[in-house]
Amino acid sequence: RSAIVHDYLSRLTEVPFGAPVSGRIGQPEGLAIDSGDLYVGSPVGNGGESLNGVVDEFGSSGGFLSQLLAPEGPEEEREEAGGSVAVNHSTGEVYVAGTKTGVAGTETGVVYVFGAAGELLGTPSKSFGEEGVSVAVDSNSSSSADPEAGDVYVSDTEDAVVDVLQPERGGFKTKGVARLTG
Repeated sequence: RSAIVHDYLSRLTEVPFGAPVSGRIGQPEGLAIDSGDLYVGSPVGNGGESLNGVVDEFGSSGGFLSQLLAPEGPEEEREEAGGSVAVNHSTGEVYVAGTKTGVAGTETGVVYVFGAAGELLGTPSKSFGEEGVSVAVDSNSSSSADPEAGDVYVSDTEDAVVDVLQPERGGFKTKGVARLTG
């Protein structure tokens, strides 16, 4: 029996008209919280309107704030975001797991990095297997002396590893620090 009781507060079901991709929240997979704001990653997109996925941001009162979308690629390629979501609390950068489908139909796991204002900063130069990518950020330390502060962890289910990346100046260039293989 649980010692803590959680009262039901509300339910988020859709994004209002006027947002780039509005409608019912589509297949939410990833959740992250930063300063009371909730990020909801949906790889299918809202109302089935976006095949590229979307990350919706809601304020602490449940009101819609903004959206993060995968970049539009060439017609023969497809980029998709909206799975796992992580936020670096010290920088406000949002990391979103996704998939990039190339001309030959091959899928590659990617991580999109968005700035605190929602602008796409880029992606790490490394790819992460074909699918099943998840992302986490170590933002537990407020000390700049902590060597792990801000490290980004990316699962690669195809290779059965977790890659550890360390952001560099500029916010989106990363370099491999380690590979956790178990």
